Amino acid sequence: MPVPTIIKLNTLSFTYTITDGPANLRDWVGIFRIGDDNTRYLDWKYLANNKQSPRPTVGATFGTVNLTLTDPALGPYQIRFNTAVGTNTFFTLKVSDPIMIGAFPTGVTFTAPPGVTPNLDSSWEMNVPDSAHIKITP
Repeated sequence: MPVPTIIKLNTLSFTYTITDGPANLRDWVGIFRIGDDNTRYLDWKYLANNKQSPRPTVGATFGTVNLTLTDPALGPYQIRFNTAVGTNTFFTLKVSDPIMIGAFPTGVTFTAPPGVTPNLDSSWEMNVPDSAHIKITP
């Protein structure tokens, strides 16, 4: 099954939910290029959906985290649920399916429903021949 592709825009937002974490004080979620180590996150947050300082004083077993990529390079990414076991030492607890950031396909046009002005300020979904279903969310 092909990896779903998200079309590259200036900013991409992702929401990731954890429901069964171990409640360690420094559990966090980050987005990475596939192959990068855990110190090379592109965005990250604790399970309380923040980068609070000082660190959390109570661990959480669940949370929903919003992550943002600004002007991402084309290629594969993944979201990882990590726990810190020291300074810049992280253990990965869970990994998302791959997320492919791709170029806008040539020859594809948007057709808005009657009475709707097309723009990229709202979410769009489309099917491209010989490709996976694509959802575009600015």
